Amino acid sequence: MPDFDLTENYKEIRLDQIKDEVKEFHPLLMQLFQKLPRVLDVEYTHGTQEFGADIILQRDEEILGNSEYIGIVIKSKPIKQDLAEIIRQIDECFQIPRTFKNGKENIRISTVWVVTNSKIEHNAKVKINSQFASRKVEFVDGSRIKSLIDKYLPSYWSNIDYVIGNFLSISLSKVSSDDEKASLLSEIDDEFYIEQDIYLLPENPKIKRKTFKFKPTNQKIDIFSIIEKEDFILVEGGMGFGKSKLLRKVCSHYLKPEIFLASNIIPILIPFKDFFDKYEMKLENLISALVPKDVIEKFSGGQFLFLIDGFDEKRSENHDRLKQIQELRQDLAKLEFGKILLSTRSLRGLDISTLDLPKSSRLEIQPLSLRSTLQFINRYCKKFNISENILEDIKNSPLFFNLPQSPIAAILLAKLITENSQDIPSNLTELYSKYTELSLGRWDLNKGLQSQKEYEVIFAIIQEISVYSVDNEFPPISSEEVKGFFVNYLAKRNLGITAEELHNKLVSRSDIIFEDQTTNMFTFRHKTFAEFFYAKSKLGAKAISIDQKAFDFYWGEVYFFYLGLIKDAPNEIKMLRELVLENEFSEFIRIVYLGNYMMAAYTTPYEEVIETLKFIALRASNLYLAISSDGSQTFFDNLFANLEITKGQLLRFFKFLIKHSYSFKFFEQAIQEAILRIAVDTHSSDDEKSYAAFFLASISFEKQQDALNLFISNIKNIPMEIRYILLNDSGKKPLDLSQAIKKLNRKTEKALKNANLGSTIAKILDSPIKNSKIPK
Repeated sequence: MPDFDLTENYKEIRLDQIKDEVKEFHPLLMQLFQKLPRVLDVEYTHGTQEFGADIILQRDEEILGNSEYIGIVIKSKPIKQDLAEIIRQIDECFQIPRTFKNGKENIRISTVWVVTNSKIEHNAKVKINSQFASRKVEFVDGSRIKSLIDKYLPSYWSNIDYVIGNFLSISLSKVSSDDEKASLLSEIDDEFYIEQDIYLLPENPKIKRKTFKFKPTNQKIDIFSIIEKEDFILVEGGMGFGKSKLLRKVCSHYLKPEIFLASNIIPILIPFKDFFDKYEMKLENLISALVPKDVIEKFSGGQFLFLIDGFDEKRSENHDRLKQIQELRQDLAKLEFGKILLSTRSLRGLDISTLDLPKSSRLEIQPLSLRSTLQFINRYCKKFNISENILEDIKNSPLFFNLPQSPIAAILLAKLITENSQDIPSNLTELYSKYTELSLGRWDLNKGLQSQKEYEVIFAIIQEISVYSVDNEFPPISSEEVKGFFVNYLAKRNLGITAEELHNKLVSRSDIIFEDQTTNMFTFRHKTFAEFFYAKSKLGAKAISIDQKAFDFYWGEVYFFYLGLIKDAPNEIKMLRELVLENEFSEFIRIVYLGNYMMAAYTTPYEEVIETLKFIALRASNLYLAISSDGSQTFFDNLFANLEITKGQLLRFFKFLIKHSYSFKFFEQAIQEAILRIAVDTHSSDDEKSYAAFFLASISFEKQQDALNLFISNIKNIPMEIRYILLNDSGKKPLDLSQAIKKLNRKTEKALKNANLGSTIAKILDSPIKNSKIPK
């Protein structure tokens, strides 16, 4: 990164070196004046019809709300005693009426600024003031110009072309404004930003013979170094993990003048829904619409960084998402001077490795550690002088063992505590319930609500707005539309409440929503608030239907909150388990999602949890056998057509998937019972039962051997490929092996040696699945 000499001496010299008034100084001032507070419009008038003013400013008059018009007389040299030309220009400014806004308005100038990049001698000021004693004339010399640039146009000092510098500055202001609108911590400093840990996920992992490991590399990365090396980057993260915040942070980074000069990258941040709906998923359309032509002309030899946020927030069939990613990459290749950073909730169910994505990386935002969460809450609570006793209660709360460790969960919990809440929630849905109640004023009438009735009305209307928002893919909603929800709701009821007053109370008080006063648009600060209220609205008679949508990326969090609000949901869990799905891909998603759904509905009778775990393991087994069998016909055949995936990779992947989705204390007791039930299942083949029990036993293999012992003791005819992998795994782990494992390993070693199967098994497991056939 270059070293910039931004000393005061450097700035003075740079301004003093401006010699071309029209080509250098005028463009700089046009750019600067547009940044000044209260300036409503700036019009360039230099030329034959200028009538004294090179530029005219329209400025808001604060007290009465009127506009005043300021004429700017510009000189790119010291102003001394030769004042005839300047006096003429000032006189014309005051005397001659003129038009403004391309002739649409007739105005008179009431104030004149005499501006130079150099010095204005004292005697010159005295002479001009005496000439226009009854008029208002201000003097702006090089020193004041320097101060204004420091405050309102700092990018100028970095030697960036003024056209590009202006675009970067405007873009940075917008990103900062958007960040403030979305922030739940707008009342405190940036020191409370929760830094995400980002890890690299392998797409074509190099599988070592005998181990066949399929898991993340555990390689923590710096996202800026990945952007420097790669052209297509997919960033995944769970609900509330800070994906949008990360993209805004990256965008702000590259909009800084010194970073632009070092990288020659211009970032463009866009929600995927807008990219899809407004620009037809075409990068050229995006550039044409959002980047001015003069910026494109000046920007040569660099790259655009397209930060596309919320890939999961556009409703789409699951199998279409792979196609969309491929189309994005192909469109980027045509452009030849761009990079894409695409954010989404977890796409564990999509095998991105089947796509042609050169120079690409797949990243994952990791959950916050308990340590990081506690550190954040501790710092936040200390700022508000919260008792340390409450912090001790938090450390001992089951919340930390059941709650997804995400920045938004940490923020909501910290804010909940500072609101003097005495009850610590036990899971994420309960946290949202308590926080939304507090934010909307249920327990604090001092926030502006006069009665419980007003709170209930606001809560009901927020639910209606959320249904509209989720059903329409989270659009910004105009303030008038939002007011319409209040009017329509209250018009049907005799409650004695005015829509205008209640709407204003919501907007001024709650940090769940944000209403932009400049654009008059209403949004939820985080999409999970809309999803929570949507789920809340469907309780009771308006229940969400248990159908295919439960296993769609777009609707997943709505169902999560819905089940979390029910808590005791045996019928719903059973229906989700027994639901007949359209294809194997949806089956694959169900394997991943059902774990979260059961933990959300955590008071559901444990019998349903055991039965569902058994079902999931058998479905994973069936799916694995279908994909890996010769002559199989599955949905995944097309995905694997151009990828030589091995049987060892596939087996490791399913093992990893089950472990990643169900390795929680909540399922610990259910695992062993589910293995026993699988062993005596009369509807499944020996192979199906073997793989199902193996997947479940692998969940807790690193922690304890009880489940593995049950698997070995109760499953007959364990397939050789499983025995082979168990042999290699147990030999590499620092475990005190049980007698059951040792006995199985001895039998396996003997079988491999006697039948000379060792090299054969290794070769088959390392061969493409369509060419592999494992000996019994």
